[in-house]
Amino acid sequence: MYVRDWMSSPAFTVAPDSSAASALALMTAREIRRLPVVDGERLVGIVTKTELAKHFGPGIPARRRMKTALSEFMTRGPITVAPEDTIESAARILLRKKFSGLPVVEESRVVGVITESDMFRAIGRMLGINGRGARIQVVLPNDRAIVAFLANQLKNLELRNLVALPLPVDGSWSLVLRVRGRVQAKSLGAEVSS
Repeated sequence: MYVRDWMSSPAFTVAPDSSAASALALMTAREIRRLPVVDGERLVGIVTKTELAKHFGPGIPARRRMKTALSEFMTRGPITVAPEDTIESAARILLRKKFSGLPVVEESRVVGVITESDMFRAIGRMLGINGRGARIQVVLPNDRAIVAFLANQLKNLELRNLVALPLPVDGSWSLVLRVRGRVQAKSLGAEVSS
């Protein structure tokens, strides 16, 4: 899965000379929490609602400062991903840096934003949370057992979703499937839930 398939696009952007007030108004109107800051088409920074809240508290002086240009307090040179990057690489950056979103840049032009919410949508799709069918979870001793299990046990079932997770304790794998059709839970040695 690639960033291009899950990013929010087109991205809403602002110029460095835009005021904090206008950026906040755009974020509120569009129900977004971050804005890439672009000079022409080139990404130069990013601003978030959280940063605005830190810089501009309540009161008259804060209202005056809301006229300040974003270039004064935006985060310069933000970390980005490309549309061809994998979801896993974007998720790794979000987790390591404790970010909630990243600008997606192609040939120095902002083409989208990938956020935590986009990641949740991707994970939900992988797990088939909106799909119909039985959910089966099986613990298998190794990765070769996954192939044998799929070939031998699922002959009469329609496979809807498949997730395989390595278990760090003993090297075994947890296989989570969503299937349709008739299943003999005892013969699979699996937990089945709808």
